[in-house]
Amino acid sequence: MDLVFDEPQVRAAINIALTESELSDDTIGLPIYGGAAILEVKRRDPLWETRTGAALDHLSNAVNLITAALILPALREVKSAKTAEGDAFELFAPASEASLWDRAAEEISEAIGEDPSTGEQPTMFTLARAHPSSRRRCY
Repeated sequence: MDLVFDEPQVRAAINIALTESELSDDTIGLPIYGGAAILEVKRRDPLWETRTGAALDHLSNAVNLITAALILPALREVKSAKTAEGDAFELFAPASEASLWDRAAEEISEAIGEDPSTGEQPTMFTLARAHPSSRRRCY
C-alpha cells in the first residue's frame, strides 16, 4: 500500500476553519506540498512499504502533518492579503510549523518503534584539515 495524504486531515492540522474553496484539494496535492511530504516520510522510514495496521496509520498521520507544515507559510501570506474589494483576511491561531514537524516526528517514531529523540541528528560541527603548505594548525 502506498502512502497518501488526506486533504480534510491536512486542513484540520492547520487548526483553523478552512473550506475546500480556501485550501483546495488540488493545492494540497501539489508536488511541493503533499508530494514532498510523502517523500519526506519515505526518507525517514526506508521500510515504509513493510508497515501495516497502526504503523501505517502513524505514517499517514505524519504525511498529513508534514503537508500542513509545508503549506502553512504560504497560507499565512494568502490569508493576510487583501482582496480587490478591500476585505482583509486574518489567520486565527494556526498551528505552528515547528509543532507540526514535531508531531510528525512523533508519529514516525511510533511507526518505526523508536524514541523520537534517538532519530537522525544533524552534524553541527566538524574538524577541518589544515592545508599542507599552511603554517597554521587547526585544532
